[in-house]
Amino acid sequence: MFDRICAVTTALFCGSFAAADVFYDAVGDIAVGDANLDITQVEVTNDDSNLYMTVSLNGWQNWTKVLLFLEVPGEGTVSGFDNPWDRGITTDWNVSNFVGSYFDNGNVAQNWSLDAFTWQLDYDTTPAVDQGLATITYTLSLGDLGLNAGDTLSFDVATTGANMGDPGIDLASTSTVQPGWNEGFSASVTPLTYTLPSTPVVPGIGGIAALAGFGLAGRRRRR
Repeated sequence: MFDRICAVTTALFCGSFAAADVFYDAVGDIAVGDANLDITQVEVTNDDSNLYMTVSLNGWQNWTKVLLFLEVPGEGTVSGFDNPWDRGITTDWNVSNFVGSYFDNGNVAQNWSLDAFTWQLDYDTTPAVDQGLATITYTLSLGDLGLNAGDTLSFDVATTGANMGDPGIDLASTSTVQPGWNEGFSASVTPLTYTLPSTPVVPGIGGIAALAGFGLAGRRRRR
């Protein structure tokens, strides 16, 4: 199981605070020898405009594929094996948004959403990658997701390979070892959750923390 802590970082120059939830995952809970597919933690925070998710891995290789499964309250949802990358990952909970990312041809995150229960590719973004720390930071628009202050986002993060049907080698939501290559499908049973503060946070602090090294993501070291 994961441990969940709340870390508070000072909002520089403002005297205010922006909070980040950090979800730890067990190290080495994978069935294959690829440390770059081993999730160690996920940090989530937000400002008034964006949600920031920083995924930490136990190593780095450019062929790594990272997937975000998101459930936004009030949005259309699907469950089971339905994901736009056709990976062998099933969710026992509903998913409304999906981000699939790859790093062997630039750093690209495909942002998908449901339209009448059909997946549509909305746009691509460029996640921030620190290969030395083996971290990936995603910036997701709250407006595009339909998230508001006080909403609770359900989510999971998976690592996988390049082929259709590949399982999720590691899931952030559980320390249960998932199947290896060609050994079956992975199951996300219970999602992680993050609640957006009901009081305003300082605009831009999450982005500064994640991308410029002034906050948690830039300074944190894996355990």
